[in-house]
Amino acid sequence: MTLNELHLRIASTVPQMQGWCSVDKAIHLASLVVENKPSLVLEIGVWAGRSLIPMALAAKFLQETEKQPCYVLGIDPWDTALAMEGWPKGDVNREWWEKVDMELFHGLSLEAVKKNKVKNCCGILRASSDVVEGLFADGFVGFIHVDGNHSEAASCKDVEVCLPKLKPGGILVFDDTNWPSTQTALKMLDESCELVEDMQSYRIYKGPSEPI
Repeated sequence: MTLNELHLRIASTVPQMQGWCSVDKAIHLASLVVENKPSLVLEIGVWAGRSLIPMALAAKFLQETEKQPCYVLGIDPWDTALAMEGWPKGDVNREWWEKVDMELFHGLSLEAVKKNKVKNCCGILRASSDVVEGLFADGFVGFIHVDGNHSEAASCKDVEVCLPKLKPGGILVFDDTNWPSTQTALKMLDESCELVEDMQSYRIYKGPSEPI
């Protein structure tokens, strides 16, 4: 498979999946994975796998084409209470999450891994982002995509637990940077990391030269 074929595969796969990741962003994420060649990619917030699968296909590309080890791990609790964390009563986000069938979307993510034949380079862990603290050593993860609960409290917590795990000079992509509720988390990243690219709805950061 060539890089262009990988992009075409992603462009045909993503529109068939549930979620909000655009085709352009999906291809961009995959390209970043191929370019940076991390041995481990971590995603916080999987939902139905619409951004996880493009990165997993990039990992498969690296494994098969460049003989480069790469594994993608998606972490998501698929839990209604955690999805509503930080959103006050009456907030439209809280009301939306209260009605979601979490089991359905957990199943869709597992099905996507199987359907796209990326099981050897992609796994899913049903847990909150808190698990990251004990799962990896500091400075271990080469690439992190943060796309969890977008409330101020939850998004800040995701940054707090993930940033120390980022490998020196590693890549961190933060989603939905145009939400008012994510601005505090972005300030945390701005103070600790180098902004590489601002895509308006998501940003790409390069981690500090030493683990935090």
